[in-house]
Amino acid sequence: MPQGLQTLVALLVLLPGFVSSRIARSLSAQGQQSELERVIEALIFSFFNFVIYVVLFGTSLPIEWLPSFQVHRWRVLFLALMACLLGLLWGIVRSQDLILRPLRAWGLTERTSRQSVWNDAFLSLEGTAQVGLKDGRNLIGHISRYSDADGERSLFLARAYWVGEDGPPIEIPGKGILLTDKAEIEFVMFLDTETSQNEEQQD
Repeated sequence: MPQGLQTLVALLVLLPGFVSSRIARSLSAQGQQSELERVIEALIFSFFNFVIYVVLFGTSLPIEWLPSFQVHRWRVLFLALMACLLGLLWGIVRSQDLILRPLRAWGLTERTSRQSVWNDAFLSLEGTAQVGLKDGRNLIGHISRYSDADGERSLFLARAYWVGEDGPPIEIPGKGILLTDKAEIEFVMFLDTETSQNEEQQD
């Protein structure tokens, strides 16, 4: 087999794994990976892509040299679709914690597939929250957006207002407020429906 064709076949074997890996990471928050870790993850995806391929098509590659050069276009298309589908499914499994959640319920592990406690809390809980800042101020609002990048602690509250021990809540005009790292969030209290309704009635 010519060297150029060998390179093409090698790329065809490896690329589906890198496609799956990139799609999976785009759908779920994950920590920083080294180059070696990324390659290993892509190789694992490539392995499962080709396990499925071999089950359906046997050991013949999508590109064959003997007796003549031939590209099986439908097999190549299947590999591409399988790589996208595998990455999509694994991204959903990771982001929704579909594997470790039942294992935690059975007492087999205490781990979660989420990146951090911050990320896990906002994915698991929703609704209204009270946020305390380092300078002593407090806000209440509906959790709309939150950061999932490693080490970042940003939060967007919709329908938000300032609250204090004295005086009525002060509504924040507009669609909401974005609290960045510079706001120095000290705590986030996730309020139940009854508590949040009472706060809104006081407004």
